[in-house]
Amino acid sequence: MAARAAGGGGRSGGGARQSAAGARPAGGGELSLATLGKELTAGTLRRIYLLEGEELLLRREVLAAIENAALGSDPSTRAFGRQVFPGAEARVEDILAAAAGMPMFGERRLVIVDGVDRLRKNDREALVPALGTVPDTTVLVLIADKLDGRLTTTRDLRARAALIPVSELPAALVPKWIAARFQALGHTVAPAAVQQLFALAGPTLSALAGEIEKVSLYVGAKKAVTIEDVNRVVAGGLGSTLDELVSAVGERDLPRALRSLARVLEAGEEPLRVLGFLNYRISDLWRLAHGHRGWVRDEVRAAARRWSAPELARAITLLYAADRLLKGGEGGEGGMPLPRHRHGDALVLETLLVRILPAAPHSTAAAAQR
Repeated sequence: MAARAAGGGGRSGGGARQSAAGARPAGGGELSLATLGKELTAGTLRRIYLLEGEELLLRREVLAAIENAALGSDPSTRAFGRQVFPGAEARVEDILAAAAGMPMFGERRLVIVDGVDRLRKNDREALVPALGTVPDTTVLVLIADKLDGRLTTTRDLRARAALIPVSELPAALVPKWIAARFQALGHTVAPAAVQQLFALAGPTLSALAGEIEKVSLYVGAKKAVTIEDVNRVVAGGLGSTLDELVSAVGERDLPRALRSLARVLEAGEEPLRVLGFLNYRISDLWRLAHGHRGWVRDEVRAAARRWSAPELARAITLLYAADRLLKGGEGGEGGMPLPRHRHGDALVLETLLVRILPAAPHSTAAAAQR
């Protein structure tokens, strides 16, 4: 959504054109990223926003969208209409005085408290009851990494402000975010390349943004980004090897899967990351087995014919057990057939493949064809 919200806020001063005296939605309750984007596109601004979460890139994008909607694009409005207070140093009387001030240009002021969770205890306790005094001419944005939900002040703050979680972008929105990021850099990107980048780099937006920049530099003036481009660049070029591993698992080819696993680990890939790729493929197969109708790669649809729903359910159980072992725990009842002491990570992954892909006609037939 962040891209959507930023796009909505980009309507040069949409929020600033709204009458400051007009009705504004009350704060309080969680505000989804999609709803925020729609409101900002319509020029609707809440009086108080609370951005809570540690995903810095998403936080910056949401804050930029709110700022664009509140202050517009005029440099003088933005320069004189925005005031930022670092939470660790701010005093409540200064924050409230800034919020009460009249806009010098335009119709609104934007006051940002960056780190409301780091305010002194007395200042935080004094700020929350005073939020009702924030005038309609001010948009107050409070930013926190993580608030203590056990505190009364936290509950009161979340009740008074429009809460926008910025811990991570929902997984369903990440592919659109990736495509929009490539588009901003002048590229189109194939759906398979988007999915592969998501799988290789993970859901963290800052990591994705860095990989997108690298892919863009790699392809240069070429407009279209392919899955081959992603595999050559992302995760130090390990993409093709990891892709070979998950492809072998999907096709239930145990010998090829074990060879690919050995190459991946020799190249220095983290075992938990390898497990994440295996989980990604098995989860796609499981969804197909249960009637999922969304887009998936053609090779996944072809591989799905080799698996039954009970086999996939068992595979997911074994993946969970392997995850526990890699993190230092036990395999769990019915899990990996390993003793309870910590084994080498490679042995855990090899045993997982053997248990998921028993020597069966699938593997024998595939080997014979080669």
